[in-house]
Amino acid sequence: MPGNDWNKLGNDIRNIVQDAIETGDYGRLNRDLGVTLENALGQMANSVKDAAVNGMKSASAAGRSPKNSQDRYGFEPDFTREAQKRKQEKRMVAEAREKFALYANTNTSRAVGILCTALGFSLLGMFGITTFALGIASLFAASLADKMAGILGVFVPAMIGSGVLAAYGNRLRGKVRRFRSYVHTLNGKTYAGIKELARSVRKSEKFVRKDLKKMIDKHMFLEGHLDENGTCLITSDESYEQYLNAKNAEESRRLSREQEEREKTVSGTGLSEEAQRVIEEGNAYIEQIRRSNEAIPGVDISNKMYHLENVIRRIFKRVEQRPELIDDLHKFMDYYLPTTVKLLKAYEELDKQPIEGDNIKNAKKEIENTLDTINIAFENLLDSFFKETAWDVSTDISVLKTMLAQEGLTGGKDFQEKE
Repeated sequence: MPGNDWNKLGNDIRNIVQDAIETGDYGRLNRDLGVTLENALGQMANSVKDAAVNGMKSASAAGRSPKNSQDRYGFEPDFTREAQKRKQEKRMVAEAREKFALYANTNTSRAVGILCTALGFSLLGMFGITTFALGIASLFAASLADKMAGILGVFVPAMIGSGVLAAYGNRLRGKVRRFRSYVHTLNGKTYAGIKELARSVRKSEKFVRKDLKKMIDKHMFLEGHLDENGTCLITSDESYEQYLNAKNAEESRRLSREQEEREKTVSGTGLSEEAQRVIEEGNAYIEQIRRSNEAIPGVDISNKMYHLENVIRRIFKRVEQRPELIDDLHKFMDYYLPTTVKLLKAYEELDKQPIEGDNIKNAKKEIENTLDTINIAFENLLDSFFKETAWDVSTDISVLKTMLAQEGLTGGKDFQEKE
């Protein structure tokens, strides 16, 4: 690259940094520097290429033979080596462009971190030593002792500001070190596991996950993403799109498998999907009642809950046998069962209290009495599910009696006659 171009590059970098300092907007600093350096690398590669072409033309015009060139310069100008060099330069430029496209340039941030750390500690030391010296001097000079309050009012905030500046610089340097370590661990790949990245910086996975999210928000990873579970860093939009496509495909396959399993279950039991859903919800409520029963140590209420669980299980067993009864379960499923479980949860919380006052005792007693009412109501619901069966039995008995009487097999006695 010509000297003027190098000067232009230096001026461009200086102007970018100066503009960021004056405006206080550092959001585009890394990206602008990356683009500037990328263009510089491209110009350098073109300059190398142009120089090689001009050298070839000059050699041809001068009529130098390969043998003469070898004698004069000590190498074999078959241009194969020159072509390989140009190819390597193109590869370097491509890699540099790819790097600047995915990762922000952190040289400036590192320099700012070093500057802030050095300046902060220097100022802190200077103000600290000065304050200490003035404090010693005030012990011997009364006039200086009267002014120490004002001096401290100036120097103490200055020391605090210096310490904050040093801490900021040190934190910025640490962030840059971790970022470069992440990039080094990626080693040209566009994805890496959080565990691997955590080992590279000797931090916990939780810390690294939060660290990466902040770096992505600050556009240090220009196309950075974390996967849905936060277990992998993806550094390019293309790779992230591939991940999303694979995830959506896997989700579709999972839903398809679940649908197939549901269809197999429904077809295996002979129940409709609605009936299967109602029975599954009922089993879930029974499981909640069982867990509450295990958590509550009282014997009386435990027996009531055992009875409740048994009645509910028999209700859903009857529904499984007669799916047409589902229409009669709407209030039972939408209100009665949820409210019952809610009452048991409330009793469980009350029973956990270390001190049992009158309010807690009364509330627990009321819930226990309500369980008796609920058990009776659920028993009546179960009994109603056998109403048609009872009618059918009564009809069959009546028909049987009539047929036996007509055949003279009853001996002239009525079945209802008491012996």
